[in-house]
Amino acid sequence: MAEVEKDLSVKEDNEKKKLRLAEISTSMLMDPKGNIKNLKEMLQICKGGDQEILILGLKSLVVVFKDIIPWLPTDKELAMVVSKDVRKTRLYESTLLNVYKVQ
Repeated sequence: MAEVEKDLSVKEDNEKKKLRLAEISTSMLMDPKGNIKNLKEMLQICKGGDQEILILGLKSLVVVFKDIIPWLPTDKELAMVVSKDVRKTRLYESTLLNVYKVQ
């Protein structure tokens, strides 16, 4: 009986993780800059799940990265004085690339 309950618990947990991955992926595609912090959560879900969750999570990350991968500025461009909006965009892009490198 305990084994059946444990199996159900694992299945329920995996379903919750699948739904969360879908929610995060959708939010990232709709507003990447506003939801950039969710990439770390996606990585945590991938690390904390079984093989099925890992594969689904990695596929989700590939789709998100493929859609939002930034253009890389040169060192000269990074050294320039820029507006607050540009700094915010650069922070977004550097966070995105740092999470991508973790993979």
